[in-house]
Amino acid sequence: MRIKILFATTIAFFLSVSVFAQRGSVTIVPKKNTYKRTGKNLADYKKTFKVTYPTVSGLRNAAAKRNLLRTLNYWKNFQTTLDENLGDYYWLDSFSYHVTYNKNSILSIQLIMEGSGAYPDQSVKTFVIDLKSGRRVQIGDVFTNIGKLLVKIDKAQKVEIKSAIATAKKDGENIADLIQSGDFTKNKLDEFSITNKGVTFLFDYGFPHAVQALEPNGEYFFSWTEIRPFINRGGLLGKFIN
Repeated sequence: MRIKILFATTIAFFLSVSVFAQRGSVTIVPKKNTYKRTGKNLADYKKTFKVTYPTVSGLRNAAAKRNLLRTLNYWKNFQTTLDENLGDYYWLDSFSYHVTYNKNSILSIQLIMEGSGAYPDQSVKTFVIDLKSGRRVQIGDVFTNIGKLLVKIDKAQKVEIKSAIATAKKDGENIADLIQSGDFTKNKLDEFSITNKGVTFLFDYGFPHAVQALEPNGEYFFSWTEIRPFINRGGLLGKFIN
């Protein structure tokens, strides 16, 4: 699965410094752990794996903090366990995170899993979190006119698909059969991220590794002005248009 990361700045920046608390934010400090595997006959580069945990402070509400930590749990989100990865299971190389927004009681964050078997691979889980409750924001909480919003995203995707097919064709590749439209539904809109500039909806085309370089980005960005008609004014994102 291709990773979808919004590069407002480099990941290295976010993993090496704290996201300092300001009004309506939390402080997130990376805690880096290197774990040693006990399995036998492991290649040298597979004898360890790294996990960069997002340690959180600045939430006075204990329940909200518990909810937030559960939401950010790597092992739960990627359906694996630490014990499983300490033995003979050696696919995992690292867990890390990337923050795109952290203020106004909103945290937008991506949890990143990297590993390798026959090929290197990456996967990402994207969350927009209400810091007052520590819970993930659902699509119906922050957007309205969902049907028209789906049409808008679908239109952007069709433009991307057309461009990707044309570019691949110039390189002598035919990817038309590999591309399936997003068929966006309300449930699929849970994968979105926010920045100061706007909202990005994410889609993974799932290309095989052999042609992954030709896979469209699957990132559909709309400025706050563009997305304004679809923002629930009374919801968490209403502050961006009010």
